[in-house]
Amino acid sequence: MKKVLSFVLILALVLSSFSMAFAGQSTEIKSLSDISGNTNQSAIEVAYDLGIVTGNPDGTFQPAKAVTRAEFAAMITRALAVPQSALAGYANATFKDTNGYAWAVPYLAFCNSKGIMLGDGAGNAMPGKTITVNEAVTMALRAVGYTANSAELTGVWPSNYVTKAQELKLYDDVAKDATGVDKANAAQIIYNTLSVDKVSVNSDGKTENVKKDGSNVSLLTSGLNCTEEKNVILTSAMIDDSIICAAKYLGQHGNLYKNDDDEIVAFIAKDCEQIVGRFVPDGSTGVKFTTTNDEKDYSLATNSTNTSAGALILENGRQDANKTLSTTLDQSHIASGLSTPEYVLSGDISGKTIKTVYSVNRWVANNSDQISASDVAQIKDDHSLLNSDFVEDDNDAIDYTQFQLVGVNSLSDIKADNVVYVFADKDGIRRIEVGTQTVEGTVKNFKNAKTDLLTKFAIGANTYRNAAEAENSINGGSKVESGNVSDDVKAFLDARGYVYDFTNTTTANNYAVVEKVSNSSSIKDEAKLMLADGTEKTFTFDSDADKAGALQSGTVIGYGLDKSGEVTDSNRNYIAASNIKLSSSKVISSITTLPGAYSAYRNSNVSTSTAIKNTRIADNCVVFTYKTTTSGSIQTDTQATNAGKTLVPNTAYRDATGSYVYIDDYDVTTIDKVDVDKEISGAGVILLMDEENNGDAKIDKVVAMFLPDTSAKSGTKSYAVINDLNKDANTDGDKVFHVVGFIDGKKVDTYTDDWSTSFFGSYKDVVYQNNLGTARLYQVKVDAKGVITDATYFGAGVNALDNDTDLKSTAELTVKDADGHDSIVTTETGNPRYALAKNATIYQVTKDDEYKTYTGDFQAGDKVILYETNDDNDGYDIAIFVRFK
Repeated sequence: MKKVLSFVLILALVLSSFSMAFAGQSTEIKSLSDISGNTNQSAIEVAYDLGIVTGNPDGTFQPAKAVTRAEFAAMITRALAVPQSALAGYANATFKDTNGYAWAVPYLAFCNSKGIMLGDGAGNAMPGKTITVNEAVTMALRAVGYTANSAELTGVWPSNYVTKAQELKLYDDVAKDATGVDKANAAQIIYNTLSVDKVSVNSDGKTENVKKDGSNVSLLTSGLNCTEEKNVILTSAMIDDSIICAAKYLGQHGNLYKNDDDEIVAFIAKDCEQIVGRFVPDGSTGVKFTTTNDEKDYSLATNSTNTSAGALILENGRQDANKTLSTTLDQSHIASGLSTPEYVLSGDISGKTIKTVYSVNRWVANNSDQISASDVAQIKDDHSLLNSDFVEDDNDAIDYTQFQLVGVNSLSDIKADNVVYVFADKDGIRRIEVGTQTVEGTVKNFKNAKTDLLTKFAIGANTYRNAAEAENSINGGSKVESGNVSDDVKAFLDARGYVYDFTNTTTANNYAVVEKVSNSSSIKDEAKLMLADGTEKTFTFDSDADKAGALQSGTVIGYGLDKSGEVTDSNRNYIAASNIKLSSSKVISSITTLPGAYSAYRNSNVSTSTAIKNTRIADNCVVFTYKTTTSGSIQTDTQATNAGKTLVPNTAYRDATGSYVYIDDYDVTTIDKVDVDKEISGAGVILLMDEENNGDAKIDKVVAMFLPDTSAKSGTKSYAVINDLNKDANTDGDKVFHVVGFIDGKKVDTYTDDWSTSFFGSYKDVVYQNNLGTARLYQVKVDAKGVITDATYFGAGVNALDNDTDLKSTAELTVKDADGHDSIVTTETGNPRYALAKNATIYQVTKDDEYKTYTGDFQAGDKVILYETNDDNDGYDIAIFVRFK
């Protein structure tokens, strides 16, 4: 993290003659991983932002770690913003006992020369000794100017300094029973000192405030040369220019410090605490504030009608249409606008009494989801997350000062399947909460919500709440309800430990195709399933059981297993369709159902309409495919069953000869391989709908599908060059091609699923020569097992491959000049320049008559063909070239 002091330490004493321009912070401001909930968290964050205290390379702070006298001397020196150039003059030890503390010598010598650290009187600094609280506050007071002869220090040490420190509130929030100082308390002492007025003491002991332009100065306004804005309630409209993460202070009351460029350097809260909860009625007219986590009640002070007068009403940190509270809160406010489930109240709080309300901020989620890998990719690719944009700095990079990240230390720590809430105002994202934990166990001890208390329940040994009930606009997950008592569940927790969503761990959350069912006279029925990982396995089930039920071959199911491996639950909420059409890998734009298309089992939410529009596809949707064959001897479903065959989903479908079509083989692939913007029709499709935790279908979400393999060969494409192509047999004994080369820039050694001569049309072995006549790029389809299932030759000079105008290539070009490998100028008429995408894949034809990937620069005379396969990229994204010499 680029700290404030990394800018100012060197120039702190000469800032009056220099100005520095900051425009946001494009280096990520990573939070410390082990201070959340710490009593001294705010102090640690401010001192850390200022570079006064430091963290560890692993992102921890170790707040309980003891602080030595040498370490505290370094902290005080940094708080004084002493430049490194000045510290260079203190390279020689002034204390006798600094062996092994070479790093600390300049800090110890500086503090000694300024009378901040005196040592033991015998020339020893005792650098490795843990500093006491009294020693630390004494050094802090000396740093702001209090010397031993000050008339304001009465008595002898330590009582003289202790009394003054108490008066100046240097002991606030410092552990009362602390003898030795840990890192958390050291940060707190320095935090308490930052805004204390500096003084000067003359030889007579007269103590006067140091002034600048007629105003008192502090460590922040002198050493860091900051201007101070007092009694500010911070809103998002005020933090546009900042070199710290000011977003974490939104709604708080305190003093704001800015540098010469009017950028926020620090925010020091004053008489302000934050509590999170809801306004609820108290008696006949009153209002109390009940916290969400610990369910504590806070009353509003009744001795003044100005308890909440003028308090700001904020939404996601921005003042809500300039709204303020004009009177003491009462129940009318709840009815007229404060009924949002949860607020962050910032106020002057004493015990359980709110003396003054400064602001009430409702964090309202713009989007909430258990995110996918594609969502994570949007952070880097589009500077957005869940359809909300990050605020950018002047260089169009993410401005990390403008949002607070909760639950993880860095944006790079956000992973697929995390529970993410995004909160934004009109300018962009202000807060991101990331839940990374799951919990498994049995639901029990369920307590329904009351007026002032939320629903609570236990999962295993711990108590939880539903996020959708506690927080604002949290959608998409499932609430744990009383009907789930005794269920074994896996719950997905948000950043605050609330349950965003859950699944019954014994319910049907695995997916498979039922290949064959045996209902023999044996005690248990058996079903052979093709699982989502492509393996086949036979399971037992009880066809008469309420939840398992009768399974049918040729259908897709969700299934759950008990500890013995028996199918105990099945989701058979499927739709059989004559045709479907995907508008993307996220949405099925249209579904035309077959007669009797719906499973009748626990499907009360599914209508019997024949046309369904815009159905969502789950991010982890499992796609099963089938190959077909025909037989003139099979003319009925019974004949197919007797022959051990399963008809295709559209049982009325016939081939050109009028024969029945049945399933010959099964496979599994991924959703990105399925045809988009093309009717998938004929033999039929089965779509398995998601199911509620009570077993009803969610008709707006498909979790698995079963379709012809011919419709899963033109989804998201890959692109290959081939070094070796030979006929071979795969592990099943099928005749296939053995392929060695590269796909999307990565080495592959794989097989095809066919060896027909047309599979790799126009194939030639690549030859090293002064042209690219033998160069071949193929658009390929690869299944989940890495097998190439389709290939299309992508030649030179193509304007639209397979009528897709986004796929095009140049003719063979000769390079005249090149800008590295970012762009090339060719010898064509007019010497046109061609740009390459930032992450373009480049293949070189080598003297060994093969392709290899290349990361160097183009040179004059190179022969090259450029290919554009992704119109989202700014330039051609594949190049093949030869350098013939």
